[in-house]
Amino acid sequence: MAKVEFFIKNEAGKEEIRRSKEITTRDYRDYLVMNEQIENGNLNEVEKLDAQLEFLSGLFEDVTVEELLEHTDYAQLFEIFVKVYEHLVGNPSQEGKD
Repeated sequence: MAKVEFFIKNEAGKEEIRRSKEITTRDYRDYLVMNEQIENGNLNEVEKLDAQLEFLSGLFEDVTVEELLEHTDYAQLFEIFVKVYEHLVGNPSQEGKD
């Protein structure tokens, strides 16, 4: 099991680090369910984004959808998703390793 972390600005505008809970097989299952809904449901783009935000915030005990909306940009969310996905499929980034 692994944890993912990222920086987010707080209400005062200072960056804080947020760490996910331990990412488990259940989280991978939840990811697959979310992906299925996005790909095969009749969701518009807003509903797809909402599903992704709900999934991401569910991985963190101290991150809300509202915080993600207000204090991140989509590029940052995409990076978080990539980190989470890498951990879900068991292929965490090899940054800093030779």
